[in-house]
Amino acid sequence: MYLNMPARGQKNDPSSYELATQNLYRSGGMFFRPSGDNTDMLSLVAVPQEGVLNRLPVRSMDEQFGKFAGTDLLEMSYLLGVKKNPTGAQPTTSTGRGELGGVISKAKRAIPRGVYSFGVETLDVKRLAIAPNRATATQPMNILNPPNFGGTLFSQGGQGNELIASELSKGLYASKFAALQRLNTVIWQGNPTLSQSSTGWKDIVGFDQFIGTGKVDSVDGTPLPILDSLIYDWNYQDADSTIAALEQRIVHMFMHLQDKQRRQGGGEWDGFIAMRPDLWKILCYKWPVVQYQKILDGLAGFSAARGVVDPKELTEVRINMYNNRVLPIEGQLVPVQLDEFIVEEDNGDKPGQIAADYFASDIYFIPLTALNGALPVTYIVPISWDSQVVNEVLNMANGMARSQLFISDGGRALWTFSGNRGSLEFDWWISFFLVMHTPQWAGQLRNVKYKPVYHALDADSAGSFWASQQGRSAESTIYYYDEGGTRRSW
Repeated sequence: MYLNMPARGQKNDPSSYELATQNLYRSGGMFFRPSGDNTDMLSLVAVPQEGVLNRLPVRSMDEQFGKFAGTDLLEMSYLLGVKKNPTGAQPTTSTGRGELGGVISKAKRAIPRGVYSFGVETLDVKRLAIAPNRATATQPMNILNPPNFGGTLFSQGGQGNELIASELSKGLYASKFAALQRLNTVIWQGNPTLSQSSTGWKDIVGFDQFIGTGKVDSVDGTPLPILDSLIYDWNYQDADSTIAALEQRIVHMFMHLQDKQRRQGGGEWDGFIAMRPDLWKILCYKWPVVQYQKILDGLAGFSAARGVVDPKELTEVRINMYNNRVLPIEGQLVPVQLDEFIVEEDNGDKPGQIAADYFASDIYFIPLTALNGALPVTYIVPISWDSQVVNEVLNMANGMARSQLFISDGGRALWTFSGNRGSLEFDWWISFFLVMHTPQWAGQLRNVKYKPVYHALDADSAGSFWASQQGRSAESTIYYYDEGGTRRSW
């Protein structure tokens, strides 16, 4: 039955008709959803406050420094030094040769790329096909404050609400969330030895591997201590009770890294200090007081010296530190990056060293550029699937196989989907390098213990302080009573 039927003698125009059945979903219709049961949703998902993944610059395969070795390695060569020839000597006669030049020492490091695979839960076409006739079974979700896990590896959506209008878009949305949680984690914990026997995925080199000691030449395994990072173990001392010594250690680590980069021709140290949010709050609270106390201690040796502490000024310094994410170090405001995906330990991990209600994690010094910004040294290189060679292979595969292949996010994600007896399966891959060419200008202050008043929510669903979703997950389930009076689900 149609409304707005044409007058007798007029030509039928179905595009002008309004299906009477559409009224079933309007106010007064049997499938009308009252305002108290609408599809607007307020997200309570805890997302990273900032996240280092979102801070790292992304460079294309044509913009990176170094060279590709085969398909899986990115190599960087180093000039380690020129030393005096031990057999050389100043000439004793006018015809004797001068002291011979030194031996040039070189080295090479190789960085493997990572490959990660993700999927979407299997979609049952039989259920999808009937969804429009079930009204309330699969309603669109209009997320008023869509959570954003960041991640410069993916294309970002527009501003405003995010409408998830189908079962497929729900699956894609959840899959991207899972991917970003994984990628935010491996930025720190990536370790290629964990996946060396796997053909399905390959782990990147994370910062916990880059920033360390024991570096060797990738050609012959020669030790390269000149590339060792600056490491210091705080040995689970409490940040609050040792704040003066902790401040001094952080300041001197930064000054040492800065001096080292200058001496090695890299220019000014340009990067950021990364830590977990709860440790940052404790540093912000005590840091200004400690720095003022150092000045007062310096004046104490002078009989006529006088120092005045202005509490208002201390408060302003603390507020500026916290709101602008900077750490004042010897006249410089060093950027701070907060990241909940940095590994955190608690009493369950180290019962002998961490008491109940205490936690411990590391502080990282991560260089971003050298030569005063002209040379990137830490960045991400995503592998692009959008090339002529790849597209030719995809076109051939799509013509031969039951599965279909396509790319998204500017060529950074490779997708496949296949159907089998009414079920659809989507899987996708992303591949990239995490590059740190200068681990010798990076540092790590390990095992700093702290006791937050209130622990921040975890953005990682594997964390102890992640507010898990305990509500309904099967939105499409419909219950009914059969002829015998038994409650069943469809």
